[in-house]
Amino acid sequence: MIPRVIMSRLTLRHVRVLLCVPAYTPAREYGGPITKIGLLAPALRDLGVEIEILTANFGAHGAAVEPGRAEVDGIAVVYLRRLVSRGFVSVAPGARRVVRSGFDVVHCFGLRDGVVTSAAMAAHRARIPVVLEPMGMAVPRIRSTALKAAFDRVFRPVLRKSAVTIATSSVERGELEGLAYPNVVLRPNPVVASSFDNPRSAPIYDLCYVGRLHEKKRLGDIVAALAAHPEWTAIVAGPDEDKTGQRLLASARAAGVDNRLEVRGWVEDVEKSAIIRSSRVFVLPSATENFGNAAAEAIALGTPAVVTDACGVADVVGATGAGAVAAVDTQAVIKAIELVLRTDRKDVAVNVMQTYSPRTIAAQQRAIYESVLR
Repeated sequence: MIPRVIMSRLTLRHVRVLLCVPAYTPAREYGGPITKIGLLAPALRDLGVEIEILTANFGAHGAAVEPGRAEVDGIAVVYLRRLVSRGFVSVAPGARRVVRSGFDVVHCFGLRDGVVTSAAMAAHRARIPVVLEPMGMAVPRIRSTALKAAFDRVFRPVLRKSAVTIATSSVERGELEGLAYPNVVLRPNPVVASSFDNPRSAPIYDLCYVGRLHEKKRLGDIVAALAAHPEWTAIVAGPDEDKTGQRLLASARAAGVDNRLEVRGWVEDVEKSAIIRSSRVFVLPSATENFGNAAAEAIALGTPAVVTDACGVADVVGATGAGAVAAVDTQAVIKAIELVLRTDRKDVAVNVMQTYSPRTIAAQQRAIYESVLR
């Protein structure tokens, strides 16, 4: 968290900040980063920070949006035309021109992307302070690890010139400090849960997961839990990046539990919240997760969460007691689910909103900007 002494010395100085991200709305399949920036940007604007977003012209479902300047939810967004892209990583020239158009701070989200890296390099050349938020990417994991490590050897010296490095959890902070990133500060992700006027109904599912489908999520643990407990049902929903959903269904059929597992694709926010509210426990068994907003949202909606100790959101679960934290191990996850489901939780809804509301997190972020400009 930002020290109180910094928070107490915020000035009314006008600050103009460029947020650089590999993909943004309407490319909702990119997942958590779009949600985070979509909450943070307007909250910063409401606190008097002038915000603009720089990104590549990814659109919905693999399409492209028209390059150029647009307004999204009241925030100016500059979409750069992609020359080359793979997944949500791209080369899209034009970052230097945008960076040098009068910004006080350049805030870069993510690593190993052409737009973000070019913006950071341009900012350093123009002597504009860079705030770096790696979003859990500092340690190469899962796929193409050799290629990621090679990229890091070339560009990490540039990124280590950043004025501040933001970690969103204690897990990520330890990783960043271990890799000698400069001036690491902890600033959690903002969390918003959809509001419902009606009371929670009887659960439809025992277990749920809603979020991006990817092998690092280790969703096979949900299949294993269903196999261990014939009375349980589960739902998994979210955009499928690498055919994880297909493999999950194949695994469920092989285990004879496919009749108790529902797999859906992308769901809108209201439907996501409805799924979470109709489930007894939210399960996030990831091998790595710099935060894990969906689990925090589940707690805010009154559904306990089981997460692994490799998830940044384990800080939230541990602090609130609204769920359980397990090792990255299938049997440990199943035991944690059993523990949560047999615990009498008459009022599991924990007020995480005061601590993790967009305005609270934006105030911390503004304090970071003010500190690098002193």
